[in-house]
Amino acid sequence: MVWNGSSDMQILSRLGFTNLILNMTAHDDYNNNEYYLNLYNLNNNNRLLLSHCLGYVKKNGRYLSLTETHQLICKNKIHSSLIANNPVNDVILTSCIFKYLLRSTNTTNILNLI
Repeated sequence: MVWNGSSDMQILSRLGFTNLILNMTAHDDYNNNEYYLNLYNLNNNNRLLLSHCLGYVKKNGRYLSLTETHQLICKNKIHSSLIANNPVNDVILTSCIFKYLLRSTNTTNILNLI
């Protein structure tokens, strides 16, 4: 599982990692400040597996950072103090967002989508 991981895919491929790689990203598809949380299968030509509307967010740019996305969806006070770009914190934030995506799309078995 990676966050905005197109470069991560290249690195993992060069290292010989051939297992399933899932990529999450939050972006504005239509340039109208309505953001979607999407899950892609990077091993299958970036195929979209899940999508969930996060709603309207007023900001410049078409992508939400890991921290911005997490702040939108998680009300856990312990998580709110975590800063992204620390490998341990990135795993915690990404895991929290992934669980939110599964809950919000009523997905019980991710392997059924692949």
